[in-house]
Amino acid sequence: MAKKTPTVLHLIRFAFKTCDIIAPKIASKWAIKLFLSPLRAPYTQKGLKLMEDVEHYAILANGKKRRAYRMGSGPEVICIHGWAGKATQFADLAYAITEAGFTFVAVDVWAHGKCAGKMASMFDFADATEKLVQESQNLKGVIGHSLGAASVSLAVHDGLTIPRFVAMGSPTLPDHILNSFRKIIQAPY
Repeated sequence: MAKKTPTVLHLIRFAFKTCDIIAPKIASKWAIKLFLSPLRAPYTQKGLKLMEDVEHYAILANGKKRRAYRMGSGPEVICIHGWAGKATQFADLAYAITEAGFTFVAVDVWAHGKCAGKMASMFDFADATEKLVQESQNLKGVIGHSLGAASVSLAVHDGLTIPRFVAMGSPTLPDHILNSFRKIIQAPY
């Protein structure tokens, strides 16, 4: 059985096609804004439990305040979530990390989770990663999921040094991502 397309997506597609015909430059700017605006999903029960168990603190990365979280003791393992994600997506992993004698460290990237903002990019992810690594006292490694993994790779490419890195579901084909988005909003280009 095919999934039903949400009404809001039908409206966006109709409005985008109309705008693209009447004012293509505005349509182009709107597409960029849509592409850089993550949706925020509600917290799961596991995520809410993790929020109760972690220490909450703030970091300042590239002039933007981010929400960060810490739990456990021992060498640190930093976890960077993916697009439209949040630190709590690592709930099961956070408990496993701490049970193994490590410290779980994570952040809600700008415009994600409990962090302020409406729009974000891969650079916001890389900035947050770099700040957490710089503040780490005893870093064991970094785990990145999806765009979080790609942003860790970007930060390393730009000179960040980390002892170990695990990438989960990292995007590898930027054209595929952009074409998928284009098809969702039914953009002609």
